[in-house]
Amino acid sequence: MQSPDPQTFEQIRALLEAPFWTHGGFWIELPIGLAGLVFSILAFVEAKRAAIAATEAAKAVKLQSMSGELIEISQELQGFKPGITFDAAKAIYGEVLFKLQRVMAPFEKDSGLHSQIEAVVAALETAHEALNRVLPADPSKENVAPDSVYYGVEDQFSMLNGHIGRLLGLVEQQSVEKRK
Repeated sequence: MQSPDPQTFEQIRALLEAPFWTHGGFWIELPIGLAGLVFSILAFVEAKRAAIAATEAAKAVKLQSMSGELIEISQELQGFKPGITFDAAKAIYGEVLFKLQRVMAPFEKDSGLHSQIEAVVAALETAHEALNRVLPADPSKENVAPDSVYYGVEDQFSMLNGHIGRLLGLVEQQSVEKRK
């Protein structure tokens, strides 16, 4: 094998010892690299904004869904009318309890809804207690005192419906604010 020419060896050594910024390739690659970095940062910022917007849109859709559910629950509570039996009242309560717990759960920690959700939960407990107070000892004698179930629970269920109405108003308010 032939040894390298001393002059070639000196040229290679000079190139390696020279500062990197003296090479023309550095000045071509630097702006390209900086532009790539800037575009990467801009893409990251836009992706972050898009994620926040998607989260807000999802919450707005959930609020609208909650609004519809609350209206439906309120209409179910309208089923408390004179002549209602204990079993029918218990069935309505059970259905309303399930639906309210399901629809309120995602928003329990929402600062704008938290206190009203607690009021609805307290009203549910009061309605349950009222329902337990009118539990007939002998279901066959429930007709002896007609409307006793209705008058025994109507006030508490009306209060529950009022709290649901207030919660509905707050949900609709937040839904409108999300659209702005």
